[in-house]
Amino acid sequence: MKISRLTFEGSVEEFRAVASDLFQDEQTMVIDQTSEQEATAEIEAMRQMLRRAIVPAGQRELYQALYRVGPDGLAADDLADGMGRTRDELNGVLGALGRRINGTELVNAHSANRKPGLSLVLEMRNDGEWWYALKPDFRRVLEEEGLVSA
Repeated sequence: MKISRLTFEGSVEEFRAVASDLFQDEQTMVIDQTSEQEATAEIEAMRQMLRRAIVPAGQRELYQALYRVGPDGLAADDLADGMGRTRDELNGVLGALGRRINGTELVNAHSANRKPGLSLVLEMRNDGEWWYALKPDFRRVLEEEGLVSA
């Protein structure tokens, strides 16, 4: 059997746990050091984004609402309701967060030619309605920074 291409979404620690089950021979298990360095740089960019200025109330509400529901996330309308905001107000919070992310020095250094915007911290999809969830690494950063509570 040969695996020629594999895409994994998760932390380096999560990959190691999965990879140890997939690859019994340590010689076949190769973890790209560049990917690990990129993951560390991305986490530091998240921290800098949170620390560079006071986090506005709307962004704190967003983090808390998504943190409460866990990895399943929420559809945009449910997210707005959970924050006590209208859909337009939610769009404003998301726009401000995107600008905050893209205006962060380490984000620009890490991202080279592209601006990640919300994708740095949120998993998003649109299947007729926008859906949002916190990325696992960002959940941990929010916990460590004391910005969310169970």
